[in-house]
Amino acid sequence: APPRAPLRVAPSAAIFDVFKNASEAVKRASKEAAEERRLALEALKGGRAVEYVREKAKRDVGKVKAFSDGLTKSREKLARDLNDLMEKAAGTDAELNSILDELQDVLIMSDLGVDTVDAVIEDLRRDVREQRLQDPADIKSCLKASLVRVLVENEGDVNLMVPKSPPQLEGGKPQASIVMVIGANGMGKTTTIGKLAQRFKNNGHSVLVAACDTFRAGAVSQLDVWAQRAGVEIHKPREGQTSPSGVVYDALVRAEKNGNTVLIVDTSGRLHTNRNLMSEMQKMRRSVESYLDRSGRAGEEIETLLVVDASIGRNAVAQAKAWKGEIGVSGLVVTKLDGTARAGFVVSVVKELDIPVKLVGVGEGVDDLRDFEPVSFVEGLVGE
Repeated sequence: APPRAPLRVAPSAAIFDVFKNASEAVKRASKEAAEERRLALEALKGGRAVEYVREKAKRDVGKVKAFSDGLTKSREKLARDLNDLMEKAAGTDAELNSILDELQDVLIMSDLGVDTVDAVIEDLRRDVREQRLQDPADIKSCLKASLVRVLVENEGDVNLMVPKSPPQLEGGKPQASIVMVIGANGMGKTTTIGKLAQRFKNNGHSVLVAACDTFRAGAVSQLDVWAQRAGVEIHKPREGQTSPSGVVYDALVRAEKNGNTVLIVDTSGRLHTNRNLMSEMQKMRRSVESYLDRSGRAGEEIETLLVVDASIGRNAVAQAKAWKGEIGVSGLVVTKLDGTARAGFVVSVVKELDIPVKLVGVGEGVDDLRDFEPVSFVEGLVGE
């Protein structure tokens, strides 16, 4: 997108129009997302899940292709097992039950988790019984509908809390939306922050990245590289400053002074079992909440994104459970979906923990950090 002219040189009427248009665009996007969710839930409750999945996949053919390309490894394994299974005869109830029992094993081996698979198979048995299905293609369509049903009914708010465009001015300077990015080392946290910064900047936001990982050697310089690539500002610790809470507080002050509309906070990356890390993370969160209280923003939600690597499969569920209990997690970012055959865990983490997946990484490019789309994901995972 072409660079935007500094707002300070524009006439006041022009400023009003810019923010009015941005606000209207955000409202339209929110209404569209709400309407899509309403249609999905109506279809699920009305027994039209299969039809909804097919229609949505046709409407979003581009998104389906992107997810499909990124989920090649997972789909190859699952599709191969499904195809072998669906070739078996299903002419009698006994044969059909045998196929569903084997399907249960296939889904568990795809990292969906026992509880999630039990719910999916129960849905599938009901659909097959009520619709008297025997054709393998119909059974596969019902499987897709069951997976989508799990994701839609349990996903919560999948939209980022950051407005897609800068918010309307209130009293002069905008207030920065805060995004805390957490997760263990090696999950793709720094890369995700760089891609998020680029995404927000492309949408017209003024972005500040806070380098609050004061523990890992090279963490600040690595984040600095990504900030430069994205063309956004970075707040670094002062010389000798080792407290992450102090760094984030200084970054909040700077964001307010500069009029940034988004502050992305990097955090120390250690395993969720590290008690010192959890204690420091809780302290950081309290520091942010304290600042918001003093700024008249008490109770404001903080977007807290947990980054997990898809290749760890079901282990991501354990990580997410610990982080949710100790820190609070508003959404997941699942990275490296294109490099694993274990993407099925995404369904189970939504089902078991009631944490929405907000973003997924399906490649190395900046544009490969995508909004999570349940239908597109299931189509890419299961295949045609």
